[in-house]
Amino acid sequence: MLSRIINMIVIDIDQRAKTTLETIGHPSYDLDAMSQAIARQCPLTGCIGFIDGTVRPMCRPMRHQELVYNGHKRKHALKYQSIMMANGMMVLHGPFEGRRHDSFLLGESGAKEQLAQLPLRADGSVYVIYGDPAYALQAQIISPFPTHNNYTDERRQFNEGMSTVRQSVEYGFGKTIQYFSYLDFAKGQKLYLSPIGRYYRVGVLFTNIHTCLYGSAVTSLLRVKAPEVRDYLVLIDE
Repeated sequence: MLSRIINMIVIDIDQRAKTTLETIGHPSYDLDAMSQAIARQCPLTGCIGFIDGTVRPMCRPMRHQELVYNGHKRKHALKYQSIMMANGMMVLHGPFEGRRHDSFLLGESGAKEQLAQLPLRADGSVYVIYGDPAYALQAQIISPFPTHNNYTDERRQFNEGMSTVRQSVEYGFGKTIQYFSYLDFAKGQKLYLSPIGRYYRVGVLFTNIHTCLYGSAVTSLLRVKAPEVRDYLVLIDE
């Protein structure tokens, strides 16, 4: 009975927080300040965040095992698309089946459409996000220069500069597991018995609220203030 009550609460929170979690252009985000903060650390202007696929292992399900098996990690899992914004907030889309490629997550998430709807910068250029080579170069999503063709010193320096900042920022993805360790216990993540996808989403929501209150390694690195809790939760459905 208690577990059913907890599951109902988690489902309700997740449903109410969907827009808050999934909005790149959240009204509480100062996009200009975020892009300036990243530009101080690396050779890319207009960048407001870093995108990556997040694999969360789970217990082998009773059925449809092949749908959630992640060949790269060699585990049954659910996948999420995470964007670590420069203000320390995570934008989350998912869950998706563990077998899905990051490019599939991007197409299904609507992130490209959201980026296209962001206001232009003061100089008329667009805001962008940065990801690994899995995303390939496309409108408003920047990835490293390929190393096999015309790899100049300038391109190498760009890749190295972006890699250093990206790796540091992506430590922030681990904050959710740090504070909600149950989500990292694969044997307790049982797909058809509990809403485990919603567990992780609510964990990220609470992590973002913690960042609003206390900051994070990302806000310290980039020296950007996270939004106030009341401003971050303005999109919560009542």
